[in-house]
Amino acid sequence: MKKELSKTNETQIAGQVLDYEKLLERFFLERELSEKSQDSYRINLKQFWTWLEDSNMDKMFLQKSITKIHLLKYKEDLKRKKLSSRTINSYLVSLRQFFSFLVSYDLYPSNPLANIKSEKIQVGHSKDDLSAKQVIDILDSVETKTVIEKRDYAIIILKFFCALRDIEVTRAKIEDIKSKKGNYVLHIQGKGRSETDKQTEFVILKEPVYKAILDYLTISERSLNSKGFLFIGHGNKSKGELTTKTVQRIITKPLNKLGYKTESITSHSTRHTAISLAIEAGASLEQAQILARHKDPKTTQIYIHNRNRFSENAETKIYDLLKKGMNKSKEVGLFKE
Repeated sequence: MKKELSKTNETQIAGQVLDYEKLLERFFLERELSEKSQDSYRINLKQFWTWLEDSNMDKMFLQKSITKIHLLKYKEDLKRKKLSSRTINSYLVSLRQFFSFLVSYDLYPSNPLANIKSEKIQVGHSKDDLSAKQVIDILDSVETKTVIEKRDYAIIILKFFCALRDIEVTRAKIEDIKSKKGNYVLHIQGKGRSETDKQTEFVILKEPVYKAILDYLTISERSLNSKGFLFIGHGNKSKGELTTKTVQRIITKPLNKLGYKTESITSHSTRHTAISLAIEAGASLEQAQILARHKDPKTTQIYIHNRNRFSENAETKIYDLLKKGMNKSKEVGLFKE
């Protein structure tokens, strides 16, 4: 049974003439979405309308003539832009929900995305991690004389010790630092989480991390009793919250200085490094999952798999077997000592 769409002050959307902007507003009104989710949907659905206009298919949409064939072309165009599978799927999910909304009010004959498959997400991650020695080299290379240098050092050491994402660094607030059971902790608003999730998700600030943060707060004339964003800009034009791009530049600077920067070594590599080092140091799957704040332990299992892939692998066993079977008098080439 189809729903009846209520009247607006100016326009009754009666099922014959579609107005994309008004449909979007009604779509958001109908759903209990967080502000962040609504922003994401709005961006994705606006992008679809731009594609319709560029493809001269906007009138087709308003005439309820968009079909699965057209949406498959849209998907292919997204892939041609070399967007990640996750980004493409985000566009498709938003659009699938939007068409479902239209169908529920009999404003579209059927959902053209109903049977279009999502992109397969590649297992694992594309960013490399750094060794313990490289992490020490990076931390030793950072100057800590000025307020900006102390801020940058605090961000770098926090990310390496606590596996923070760039967005989590920018969201951190001074009041999120609490004392619990003899430790200082930083409550985290992670990816896909709301402000209330900070009550349960936190990272432990070990002494060098806590000291770096305290040194930064002191030189910036603040304390643990202050309020506001933990890491802020200190230029003439930027004294507020940092952007993720600024965090990325902070991490990239010592990587470039030491020659560690590659296409697969980025700011996000600090997170992979922290999780990998935890596992290397003997952390259990559960401990690593809590550090990483992964909802699914299978995600954390990837890091263990990647580590075991090098420490316990079939290739080495083949090599050892063949080397053992070689007559010592004939040891040449690959097996020559």
